[in-house]
Order: sequence, then structure tokens, then C-alpha cells
Amino acid sequence: MSKKQQGSRPFGMRDKIGYALGDAGNDFTLMLLQSYLLVFYTKVLGVSGGIIGTMFLVTKFVDAFTDTTMGRIVDSTTDKNGDRFRPWIRRMAIPVVLCSTLLYNIFITGWPMWAKVVYVTVVYLIYGSVCYTGINVPYGAMAAVISTDPKEKTSLSTFRSVGATVAGMLIGIIVPLVIYTTDADGNEVVSSTRFLTLAVVFALIALLCYYLCYHWTEERIHIPNKEKQKGNLWSDVRRVCSDRAILSIILISICIFGATGVIQALNQYLFLDYFKNTTLSSVASLIMVVGILITAPFATMIASRFGKKEGGIVGLGLSTLVYLLMALAPVSNPMIYLLPGTRLLYHGQLGHDQRLYRQLLCGLR
Repeated sequence: MSKKQQGSRPFGMRDKIGYALGDAGNDFTLMLLQSYLLVFYTKVLGVSGGIIGTMFLVTKFVDAFTDTTMGRIVDSTTDKNGDRFRPWIRRMAIPVVLCSTLLYNIFITGWPMWAKVVYVTVVYLIYGSVCYTGINVPYGAMAAVISTDPKEKTSLSTFRSVGATVAGMLIGIIVPLVIYTTDADGNEVVSSTRFLTLAVVFALIALLCYYLCYHWTEERIHIPNKEKQKGNLWSDVRRVCSDRAILSIILISICIFGATGVIQALNQYLFLDYFKNTTLSSVASLIMVVGILITAPFATMIASRFGKKEGGIVGLGLSTLVYLLMALAPVSNPMIYLLPGTRLLYHGQLGHDQRLYRQLLCGLR
């Protein structure tokens, strides 16, 4: 049974902005990693993309265990004030930003290749599977205890999206303008020192966001700790595999977030190596944000009128069609690639699909 905290201040804009800053803090390190870490590893450290891709895949299996472990820890522990989620933002903020900075360590460029691979694998595991999990899992669940009012919880979700969008927009626009420079032959190359400097700057901004999130939000609902229960892992796996609804959601999430990850990682190579104009990467990021802002308001309307499942299927179909068209008709002129119609449809539709997916997932919970 949930218990409301006595003497808590009324829910207001301070909570909304604070919660939005929490996701902004997450994304100032995570989105930098998703969009540019592969570029750093291949262009600065000289590690092959195949090795890095394998490392990314293997570490995701580790995440499956650390995420559930963190969830159990949060369910069974509170601080002396009865707060369950906010304390983890305070505890993990410095480890997250520190590990994020160490990902872009330019001082190992002279190491043997095997040492580089070991270093990047260990640091990436510590950042993603331990530190980021330790702050993101409690943060995501914290909205449920900030308020029990459905409208107020919806506003928290909206402000969270705003925080993520702002962080993503700043990273997408600023990073390409800073990390790339021109060599003696006039070719655009990656500047290792600028890369590290920018990583430090974003880490400090993320730390400030976490600090404000912790102090501006308040847990108004205190829930008793859950007793630790022993479970059978294989029994849980069989139960999930036999549930068509949950299994379909898992497969959809793999496809959608896999596609998003490919777009974020390979877009940088598209403008650096194919179009050879990295400045346009900032323009593309701006257009992407505009596309999402234009299409996002229609996600709820479509889901309400036609159904979440039906809207998601149509949206995924349109996104797949755009993928096929871009694969079969490759564009060599970057200005044609940046045509508003193409980019808005491509990225806006993908953002639309993600919102319908989240609504469908919440409906199953």
C-alpha cells in the first residue's frame, strides 16, 4: 500500500522542470555515445568497426541482467527519509559522467590494439551496464512517486520528452561543428582533443542537470520495501515466450531501437565519408527535430482514433517503405538528401512510431 508523505509541497512546475532535466542529464552522455562513440573508436583510436560492433552486441546481453538486478535493488531499499529513487540520482551522477568522459580517452591512442580493445570494452561495460543503469532505472520509475494524479504524471512524461529533445538537439547541432577539422590536404578529419574537450563539457552539463533534478523533484509517495523473492529465470523466460503480446512488444522494440541506433551511428559516416560535408550533419539534426515536433502531436490522436496497434503497424510500414526507397535510390547530392519532405517523413515517422510503441507498452502493463 502506498503511503503519502506528510508535509510535502504541492506538485508544480519545479517538479516538471526537475524531472525534464533528469532525462536531459541522461541524454547528454547517452546520445553523445550513441551518435559519436563509434566515430571516436574508429577514427581516433583506429579500432575496427567489426570489433566495436561485436563489443556493443555482447554488452547488451549484460544489460539484460544488470537492469533487472538494479530494479530489484531499488524495490527493496530506501534511504533514511523513505525516498526510494531520488537517492540513486545523487549516488550515481558522478560515476556516470566520469565513465562517460573516460570513454573518449585520447591518451591510449599509442597503446597496442589488444589493450585498446580491452580498455574500451571494460569502460563501456562500466558506463552502460553499471553506472547508467544505476541512474536510469530509478529515474524512469520515479515519476510514479512524484505524483499519483494521472494528469500530473502525463505532464511529467511530456516534460521528460522535452528534456530529451533539447539535449538531443544540442548534441546533434553542436558536435559536428566542433569535432571535425580540416587537414593540410583539405580533408575533413576528426579532432581528438576537441572530442575529449566536448565530452568533458557535456559531462559537466549532465552533472548539473542531475543535481537540479535531485533537488527540484520530491518523492511524495512512499512505498514499503518489497520482500526479496526467489525466482526461476528459465521459468520466467518460458512464460514470456508463451505470451504473444509481450513477445511481440519485445520484437518490435528490438526492430525500432535497432533502426534508431543504426541511424544515429551511421549518419556521421554518411556526412563525413560519403557527402564529405560534416556541417550538413548539424542541419540534418535540426531538420530531424523539426520532423519529430511536427509529427509527435498526431501520435496520440491516431492512437485514440484508430487504435495503438493499428497506428503502430501503419507507421512501421511507412518507415519501412522509406528505408527501401533510400536503399534502392541512393542519393549523391546532400541537398537532395536534406529535402524537407524526405527527412521529415523519414525521421518524423520514426519518432511517431516510437511514441505509439511506448503507448502500446504502457497499455500492456
